[in-house]
Amino acid sequence: MHTVKMIISALLVAVFFTTPALACTGKTVTIVRSADLQQQVLAQMLSILIDARTGTTVEEKIYPTLEAAHVAVVEDDADISIEYTGIIRLKTLNKERIEDPAELYEAVKW
Repeated sequence: MHTVKMIISALLVAVFFTTPALACTGKTVTIVRSADLQQQVLAQMLSILIDARTGTTVEEKIYPTLEAAHVAVVEDDADISIEYTGIIRLKTLNKERIEDPAELYEAVKW
């Protein structure tokens, strides 16, 4: 009988400590992207990671262009925009190319 009680207690503790965290429940993160297939894959990967790690609901919106997605983030209509740093520098910010990856990242991070 003692063994049965220990097994039941262990199961209850396991269930109690493996439930998802409730800290982000009820919040929604909006990811915007262009219609490009690469951005679709990156957005889905990010959505899965955010949901699995935080329990936060993730909404994905598709914009016709990178520029439109960028405007959505700037105007607080979205939280995250998916794009490569080089493309952001050239197309969104209309700046010259930077070859050094560290310098490029510093130039485009928000």
